[in-house]
Amino acid sequence: MQIGLQYEYLFSEKISAYLQVGILREPNSTIILNTVEALGTDQQIMELIESAFQSGLIFKEGINYNFGKSYAGLFIQQIFLTGNDTPTGIVEILLNEDLNT
Repeated sequence: MQIGLQYEYLFSEKISAYLQVGILREPNSTIILNTVEALGTDQQIMELIESAFQSGLIFKEGINYNFGKSYAGLFIQQIFLTGNDTPTGIVEILLNEDLNT
């Protein structure tokens, strides 16, 4: 889920530009995890999903051409994600390898 603020400036009746800034919430909500688990996903992968994502920032800028009640536009979006360290035990189980060797 993304939560953000957007500011749009109208240069004329036809052309506008905007800037959006937002944060990403963890994608591992109960609904998502229950759905992935119901699809038969392995328990170790479920633990990896739960522990991987920490937070994210989004920056989006664009320009629109307005015609009537519609518009067409071009935008650039940058997403910065941060995560937690992956538990080595889960990686060892998934790869069937001992990471200490």
